[in-house]
Amino acid sequence: MSSTAKLKADEIQFGFFTVSDQVFYENSSAAAIVNLQPIVPGHVLVIPKKHYARLADVPQNDLALLFEAVQFVGKMVERAYTGDSLSITIQDGPNAGQSVDHLHVHVLPRRAGDITPNDKIYEHLEQFGLELRSMHEKQLDSDRQARTQEQMNAEAAWLRVQCQSFS
Repeated sequence: MSSTAKLKADEIQFGFFTVSDQVFYENSSAAAIVNLQPIVPGHVLVIPKKHYARLADVPQNDLALLFEAVQFVGKMVERAYTGDSLSITIQDGPNAGQSVDHLHVHVLPRRAGDITPNDKIYEHLEQFGLELRSMHEKQLDSDRQARTQEQMNAEAAWLRVQCQSFS
């Protein structure tokens, strides 16, 4: 999308991507979206609706709402994907592996033996960032295949139902 293009009022941007169809949960300041290349089933992102590049850029009231969303979504995807733990990470800045210039929180439901050794998740997240950078350059090359828009929309629809039934 060009920087001169106008967004519709209900469109949500994540960096250069319009991700409105991938949103399955939102509050007034944050949105949860399904992931193009999940590392584990249920790997989702929680993003501020306003563009902030880094965690330190987020005003405190928006930060509280962002982490309210992270907490709710974490509990919900852990239950929906039958996890018993969560990996919640932020790669804050390009030298930390941040692949999109828009703050985002990775939320991954975890279970015993899903990634061995367990800390290898960080290598996967680092690779995830490199793959997204390559995708920006149209050179996606990975063992994990990017999902189609239809696949992501279907998961987002299913997760919307999970959010509604989650208490």
